[in-house]
Amino acid sequence: MIERFETCKSPLTVGKTGIKSFALLLGANHTETLTELRFLKYQSMIARSHVLEPQRMPPTERAAYFHALRVYIQVRQWSDLNTESLDPCFGGWQRGEKTLEPIPTDKGIAPTNVLQFIRCKCKAQNTNQCKTNL
Repeated sequence: MIERFETCKSPLTVGKTGIKSFALLLGANHTETLTELRFLKYQSMIARSHVLEPQRMPPTERAAYFHALRVYIQVRQWSDLNTESLDPCFGGWQRGEKTLEPIPTDKGIAPTNVLQFIRCKCKAQNTNQCKTNL
């Protein structure tokens, strides 16, 4: 029988704990959030080399949230030695055509106005004239 995720730890509790854990593991102090740490890393990269390396950025809070849910599911399965203990769709996974797929995030990587500003290097004055679509 599949136990519902809510009867164990709530996804919100697991997700918030995961976000805080990510921040601490990546060097934040106890008062800094993952978002603040991400912004500081961004500033450091730009000041140092004027090049943004997305792969070296900390994850967004929502990406960390879903990762924490997936980790929780995995740890519970290992500790229970039972693959049917929790429904993975309650913990950061979604059903694909043939397999389960991780949910990387449910929000954009940046606000829309920022994405429009940094969209491409075309010379169009008006972003509606830009030929590159995200």
